[in-house]
Amino acid sequence: MNSTDGFNGMLITLKKRISCISQDDTRDYQYMMFGHYDGMDIHCTREWYQLRPKGVCERAGNIIIGDTFQDKYTLKLYMPEPEVRECLEKQGFAYNIWEQMGYRDSNDSCVELLKRYPFISVSVINLSKQFVAGREKLLDKITASIKDAADKRAIPVEEVHCAVMPSIGYADFTLLFLSDNPQKVIDILDILRETQVIEGDRNYPVLSNSYAITGFAKEGLQNLDKLILDNVKLSIRVNLREGVSAGQFQKYFDAELEKICIAQNPGKIEKQSELYQMFGNSDCLILSDMPFGLFIPLFYDSKLFNPGNERFPEYIRNLCSSIRVGVEKKVYFEVPESGIDSAYEEYQREFVDLIEGLTELVEEYGKPIRLVNGLQTVMKNFLGLIRESHCFDIQEIIGSAFKAMVCNMKRTMKMLAEAEDIEVKEILVERLLSAVGIFRENIGDYLADMQRSDRSFIEGQSLSHPSIGSATKLLFFYNQYINETAQMLMETKSGGNAGQEETYTFVIMSGGCDVTTASDIFSYMDPADEEGHSLIIITVPEMSLYDIKGTMFRILHECLHFCGERKREERFGHLIRSFSSYSAWVLSNGLKTSLTEHMRKTVFYALENRFSPMEWEEVKKKSLEFVWRRKEEIKTELIEEMCRKMEEASEGWEEFAFFGSNLQTVMGELGREEVFQSIERKTGNSFFAYTYRKYMEYQRRVAEDLIGYLGTQGIRFSGANILRETSEYKLEAQKDDRYDPEEERVLQALFDVYIGNQVLIPEEVRIDKNDIATVGDVILVLIDSMKESYADCIAAQILGIPMEDFILSLIYETWDIELAFPRTKLETFRFGSEMKMLYGVEGRLTLQEREKIEEKMKYWKTQGFKYCRKEDYSACLCDRIDEILWEYQKEFDEGCKVELEGYLNACMKIFRTNKFDEIKEISRLSNMQSPQEMYLLLDKMNDLWRQMALEKREL
Repeated sequence: MNSTDGFNGMLITLKKRISCISQDDTRDYQYMMFGHYDGMDIHCTREWYQLRPKGVCERAGNIIIGDTFQDKYTLKLYMPEPEVRECLEKQGFAYNIWEQMGYRDSNDSCVELLKRYPFISVSVINLSKQFVAGREKLLDKITASIKDAADKRAIPVEEVHCAVMPSIGYADFTLLFLSDNPQKVIDILDILRETQVIEGDRNYPVLSNSYAITGFAKEGLQNLDKLILDNVKLSIRVNLREGVSAGQFQKYFDAELEKICIAQNPGKIEKQSELYQMFGNSDCLILSDMPFGLFIPLFYDSKLFNPGNERFPEYIRNLCSSIRVGVEKKVYFEVPESGIDSAYEEYQREFVDLIEGLTELVEEYGKPIRLVNGLQTVMKNFLGLIRESHCFDIQEIIGSAFKAMVCNMKRTMKMLAEAEDIEVKEILVERLLSAVGIFRENIGDYLADMQRSDRSFIEGQSLSHPSIGSATKLLFFYNQYINETAQMLMETKSGGNAGQEETYTFVIMSGGCDVTTASDIFSYMDPADEEGHSLIIITVPEMSLYDIKGTMFRILHECLHFCGERKREERFGHLIRSFSSYSAWVLSNGLKTSLTEHMRKTVFYALENRFSPMEWEEVKKKSLEFVWRRKEEIKTELIEEMCRKMEEASEGWEEFAFFGSNLQTVMGELGREEVFQSIERKTGNSFFAYTYRKYMEYQRRVAEDLIGYLGTQGIRFSGANILRETSEYKLEAQKDDRYDPEEERVLQALFDVYIGNQVLIPEEVRIDKNDIATVGDVILVLIDSMKESYADCIAAQILGIPMEDFILSLIYETWDIELAFPRTKLETFRFGSEMKMLYGVEGRLTLQEREKIEEKMKYWKTQGFKYCRKEDYSACLCDRIDEILWEYQKEFDEGCKVELEGYLNACMKIFRTNKFDEIKEISRLSNMQSPQEMYLLLDKMNDLWRQMALEKREL
């Protein structure tokens, strides 16, 4: 997207100055604004990633301790695609002008234009639900409505240089106007507010919500006397400094205004401004019928209304100016009937019942009432928003979240009523209130930010993340994408049975984290309950919102921890075999080390003197080969016995035992109690007794191999013969439950170390230092590997992500190799299996694969999405991947790899379907390899958002 005819994004930053300043700050913004905000900057960018917080910061869009502003609010917009812009330009709309103004830092061609058209107006609009729900392109519909409104006022749209900009924020579009008179703009907007669409026997408004502001370019001061502004007047709300009364300010203001009038029109003094005292947030109100053009210069160059004026700090804390335009008494449509939406009343009734029940609960159990009060505030905010038709998206997303909360609260109340044990009831109440607290905090923040973007609250000081509100369309897209995908995942699992899709509700939020995280709010509820409705909140870092491909992958990964067919019972079988394989590997390695050490002391010591040094090295090498080869036999036998014991113990279990939340407990009990820590270790049926017997057989087999080999070397008797005799003796003794104390101590110490018990004589333990230390560690690694690898592989498969994008999806959120690809057992096992199963990559990356990663990183760097710590970062990344791939291939137990890969393969077969083709297409477009792909992606995102206008879920 390097063409100047390609993608064009725009950042409009509104700035509110702090109180009590005493300096001229008009150089700190491009345009002076009338209204709550004092200044405004406009910047364009051809890089998508410059719309993210970092790009805003680079353009002074963040609060900075050293500047004069207490609040900033950035609108994030983009121009329509070039072909559409060209078409709209022919209809009288103006985009080239606004593009030039967005690059003014390097372009002075706007100066002459701003001299003639100095008034810059911005209108943030939300369309009505019915208007959005239509099939036609929204941009075509709204531009047609604007043109009709201008025609009805006999104002050529060319005169106001209007540009209609799609928004990625909470607003649907932002309208930009450049005019010589703000009355023209406000007249067009007024007609647009009353415009209705007539369809059959019903009609509905185009707009549901709008917020308009206007400002002035200083270049226009030169031609101010040529502008006709007869019907435009000024009013100013003033907050006075401490110790200053309205009477004192009036005396000062009248005197200053008289000086200005004399200077403007010597010999004629006519008072046309009145000062009023006010209740409320402002102390005084200035109403003036004097020419508007007279007042505009007073905001510049340290004059009367500029903080740099030497008398300004003595009287004024801050001021807020407003433009007044007279209303023409003419109506084009009848006022539509108003009424409260039925959904509002449904939610309100449900909330009242819920709050009453929750209040009774906290009073009964003596819990603080503040949680109930806080929840009511969140509910009120939600109800306040959904009364507006443009809040259909909020109603869809947050309404579903409330539905899940109501469902789970009712289920918990039912459980409380059925419980008899007071301790159980206390635990349930604590869990419920904890879940409600998390819900209140997360959903409350979400709604607060939505309000911050609404016209009723946009002038309030930012208390949360204003950048979230300015990227709301992205959040809406992610919400719709993940809930639709979850529905398809549930249908895949249930064979297409209706109703399954309502089991889960996902809410995508942003801010307050460094990596994408998921929280199951009511995790204490049984997920297998047919009446269940899980509520999952996924939080995405602000910086990641604009990495669309990576965020789609990461939130789908989180979704797959809850949704989708994961073959739980088959996974359990793979876990048993994988655990048995790894445990047998650890034990056989330990026994091999112990046997080798024993042979060095009892066999090799006497043999070494009977060979030359060169011959002895060969004999020793051959002897150790017997130890290694026979080790594989005992490993296989131990695997089979462990599998048999664990499968027998778990026979007949219900599926609930195989749920991910229960796996660690279940596997831990099987591993410790049934295998490594049976009540009577020495009984004939215990795994300890079985391992002891196999160890003795291991010694005997190695001894027999060595006796045979030494016979070929002319040695008829050696320590190997003694080893065979003692092992046979120990085997016979075991039949009578007699164990050799030394062998038993070594084996018991090995068992104790592996299950995490304290070992009194650690030197007896023969276990490889590189092995995982305990049963609990092994189980955790194996379970987490299967869970995480499943989520990664299925997400990558559904989205059709190529290898280089898969890797960058992991690194482009943490921005740290050590965090994204740590060299732990879990991450090595996980990532090594994923690369093999998804892309057939084993051992190391090929040169071609390394080049693909480097090329993709270079491409994203050109788009403003880069990692700046090191210039050779791609080489470091590829080297780390090679290290992990080598470790996975060479150092991990083969049996564990076979089981993990077998499980992943079985799951991946399920999702080889065309059901997810549309999602794959969106993922492909998120590569943003061309302006066409960029705009197709934005269209797809808007289509998903518009679907929410067509859907309505009952509470």
